[in-house]
Amino acid sequence: MSVLKSIALTSFNVTNWEQAKHFYSEVLGLPGTAMDEMGWAQYGPQDGVQVAINLWRGPDPVPPQGGGGTLVWNVDDAFAAAKSLREAGVKTLEPYVIPGMVAVVDFYDPEGNHMQAVSMAPK
Repeated sequence: MSVLKSIALTSFNVTNWEQAKHFYSEVLGLPGTAMDEMGWAQYGPQDGVQVAINLWRGPDPVPPQGGGGTLVWNVDDAFAAAKSLREAGVKTLEPYVIPGMVAVVDFYDPEGNHMQAVSMAPK
């Protein structure tokens, strides 16, 4: 049996602190807390997995973005989520369906960190 219980959060390094805070709090509409002096903020439901941003202060260069893990959000409708994200100016790809499983939309934060929104596949 693993000593690991559950995922607490996922974290992205960012270089534009104000833009990143705006994206997660205002564009995505997530509740959160920012500690500006520490360069750390967390967003998401109190009792669920959260996303954190960490202000990258060096040494340069910033660690690679857009690779590694992918933050995956549950949504009611991936197609509606794609529309809403696009309307908010978020870089969003076309949603697609894995038949009988899931509908997926890929999107990116302003610094290129990859995320997905998923819902049940339409019948």
